[in-house]
Amino acid sequence: MLLSKEKNACQIILGCCLLYAAVSGIGGNCKGIFYTSVAEELQVSLSELTFASTLGGIVSAFCMVPCCALFKRASARVSLTIMGACYSFSLILMGCADNLIWYYVASVFQGVFSGFLIYYPIQHIVGNWFPEKSGTTLGFILMSSGVVGMIMNPLASNWISRFGWRISYWMLGCLMLLLILPATMFFLQKAPKEAQQNHGQKRSVIRSSRLNRSSCVFSFPLPVLFVLLFFLDLCIALTQHLPSFSVSVGRTAAFGASLVSASMVGNLTGKIALGAMNDRLGVGFTTVVGTFVVALGCFCINIENDVVILISAFLIGLILSVVTLQIPLIFRKNCDSDLYEEVFPIVCSVNIVVGAASHTILSMAFNFFKSYEPVLILAAVDMLLCIILTISVEKHQKTKYLFLVLKK
Repeated sequence: MLLSKEKNACQIILGCCLLYAAVSGIGGNCKGIFYTSVAEELQVSLSELTFASTLGGIVSAFCMVPCCALFKRASARVSLTIMGACYSFSLILMGCADNLIWYYVASVFQGVFSGFLIYYPIQHIVGNWFPEKSGTTLGFILMSSGVVGMIMNPLASNWISRFGWRISYWMLGCLMLLLILPATMFFLQKAPKEAQQNHGQKRSVIRSSRLNRSSCVFSFPLPVLFVLLFFLDLCIALTQHLPSFSVSVGRTAAFGASLVSASMVGNLTGKIALGAMNDRLGVGFTTVVGTFVVALGCFCINIENDVVILISAFLIGLILSVVTLQIPLIFRKNCDSDLYEEVFPIVCSVNIVVGAASHTILSMAFNFFKSYEPVLILAAVDMLLCIILTISVEKHQKTKYLFLVLKK
């Protein structure tokens, strides 16, 4: 029995890694390398082409709730296979585009499924299968996106130069399908059978030990959690601005590329480190540490020293880890199971909308100040505000829990 549980757990982790590597590592991280080639052949501006991503993000936010409803009603094998196959097919449709409207349609079709696949099923499955080690497990799985992204970006760029962007889209779509189908058809299940059948009493004990829904979650923490979510998402595009920051301070484009690489290493390191810290030291403390590290990077990157700037870029890269890892864990910790199921699709929608707007907001701030220094200082202040919000939620939860204990 123990061996069977361990085998199932390994299959779940493998399936989650394959799914997330496909939808985020390939579908998400490899988007940018196509833009220049596609824009040139379709004879449109880069801004007109990249607006397709904005459209896709808007559609993702609106389709999050119905996709979650499908996932809850159907088995993981059926729902994830259908949506994963459609997401892969959207890349093939992009490769068939001969005008901008067709490209927009393909992006909208992709957006129907992309937000859900990236933000929801992995966090849901990990929370059900690994409640005691969800931080470490989730951090390990999310790292697969960065690893595959680092491999596939140069490889797909080579494909574009050799075969053209159309065939490259088709090849990536087929590769995504090869990763998704084994994961969804053979490995992934939403929850252990014993958790659905035999652990009802245990789950009710856990729920009763948490703060009840009416007395706590609606009165204070839930609105604060959404404010925390908003401010964290505002800074998620910081790493995308590192090349522009490099040029603005008189460095070369090559140095800017090295800053992006440093931030990606920081992202990968952060997912492992923060994941382990969540399980050992708690979600609240880990969130405070992660946001403080990002704030430190935003302050120190303005120092005129190449080594310090590189280290700061590494620290700023943790913003991606904080957003993707800490947000689902914070909401899961501070909401009972039923409320979490209701709220998390909305959380994912906010992630998509604010995250998509982050790049534009940071660009507008740079245009206003004519420098990245005040923008990065404001980002650091934003992170410090997130620390204050996290501490306030933690203190409220402890106070409420103590009150309930004394009341008994």
